[in-house]
Amino acid sequence: MRYVKVKVVCFDEQVGKNVNKTFFVDAESFADAEKKVYEAIYSVMPHSLANIKSMGYVQFSECKLTQNDGDFYKVTLCMVFDDENTGRRKKTKYTMLVEAMDTKDAHFIVESELRDDEILKIEKLDVENVISC
Repeated sequence: MRYVKVKVVCFDEQVGKNVNKTFFVDAESFADAEKKVYEAIYSVMPHSLANIKSMGYVQFSECKLTQNDGDFYKVTLCMVFDDENTGRRKKTKYTMLVEAMDTKDAHFIVESELRDDEILKIEKLDVENVISC
């Protein structure tokens, strides 16, 4: 899945200063992503001033998102397979986006889904939210 990664600077009234927030947005274009981010921010902080700092695309092979208000983790996996043409074993790396309560939970979610692939790395992302359609 391809997401638009949007970095936003907004004034948080509770903290009393500007804070940086990062969102992953399921969107067709930057304009669509911008609209969805502003809607998400203003639904939570209606009187906030927000400015988009940067945008770019990020690619995940698979996403395991729950509605548990957990943290987001980027899990790097390695799939090992035999190449039919050469007869050699090949490795392919890919990444997953996982929402979990902690690293151990993220590991459990991935392991329960994909038993044959090797987990290389689990990295906690500094992402405020994933905005889907």
